[in-house]
Amino acid sequence: PHGVIKDATVRYYVASEEKPGRKSKAEPKGGTVTDGQFTLNLKPKSRVGARVAFALKEPGFYLLRVETLNTDSDHEHFSAIDIEVEKGL
Repeated sequence: PHGVIKDATVRYYVASEEKPGRKSKAEPKGGTVTDGQFTLNLKPKSRVGARVAFALKEPGFYLLRVETLNTDSDHEHFSAIDIEVEKGL
């Protein structure tokens, strides 16, 4: 609501993890299953949407994290979810 935020980045990644429920941020050490980012200008009252499809082939626990970068704010926003794959493709 405070004006245009130019060149903001929305980054996402899926990485395997030993167990779900991590309380702190962790960068993927063993690499990612998939990752990417979008750079855009965020405008007040605008809507942003994207769809990304991926497949998890190995059973185990995974972390999906989406976060903002470069917003010139005193903090960045994020969302994270644990995924459990019981049977791979």
